[in-house]
Amino acid sequence: MLVAFTLYFLHSPFRCSKWEWLLYIGVMVAINLLASALSLFTAFVSARGSVLEMRARKHVVTLLYLRVPLFLVEFTWTVISTLIVFGRGWFNGVGGPYRQY
Repeated sequence: MLVAFTLYFLHSPFRCSKWEWLLYIGVMVAINLLASALSLFTAFVSARGSVLEMRARKHVVTLLYLRVPLFLVEFTWTVISTLIVFGRGWFNGVGGPYRQY
């Protein structure tokens, strides 16, 4: 995430409007921060108790069920952003902010 923001502020890639690039990066960073926090919390909860003490880790399943939709949102946002930014395939007709002229 630090590399993405450094790249944004120093290089301004693709000769684009900074606000459009910031939208894509900002949403991706927010999703990644949320996923990281959820993963750390899942690791913390799953480290409780011993192997046979399942009651101490009863919320791990709930946390994993929360992680799956977040992963799908992250994957979808990455694919759509990549298609818009690089203008490939069927998504090219939308005319995203980085469309090649």
